[in-house]
Amino acid sequence: MALTCLFLACKVEETPRSLVDVIHVGYALAYRKHPDKVQQLSDKAFFQKHVVKVIRGEGVLLHTLQFQLEVDKPYPYMEKLSKCLPQDMPEDVKISLLQLAWDHVNNSYKTTTVCLQYPAADIAAACTQFAAALLRALPLLGPEDGKDFFWNTFGTSRKVRDEITSQLLLVYE
Repeated sequence: MALTCLFLACKVEETPRSLVDVIHVGYALAYRKHPDKVQQLSDKAFFQKHVVKVIRGEGVLLHTLQFQLEVDKPYPYMEKLSKCLPQDMPEDVKISLLQLAWDHVNNSYKTTTVCLQYPAADIAAACTQFAAALLRALPLLGPEDGKDFFWNTFGTSRKVRDEITSQLLLVYE
């Protein structure tokens, strides 16, 4: 099923890969310590069996997901953020904050499962809060460390932002 998920993800993210490539690379990675198993792919019947598994699995996966393949990503919310930062915030702090928050969004997708647990706006808010805390810029976002800023910009609570941030902190420990 892992190869099926990878194959479907390539299609959804508009980075299509051939099924042959997905099977070969996936199998090589899964069995990198067992070259004899990777060699089995050269057997046409063995390979065809995996092709059928992936294609059937794709149908099951699509049905399970109810064909809901659009994933809301935090990036549009990050763009909104750039327009909502306080006017009196120094420009160099704005740039640093946006860059660091964007990095945290990218890292959250690579190293955590927050994208499966929380809405995109909450992830954007948490990454921004985390970046602002690291830069000691939270007070620049308004009273109570930007409580109203995060609520008005992203509609997210401090509790949710802290939950996401705690998962991000685990990555950096």
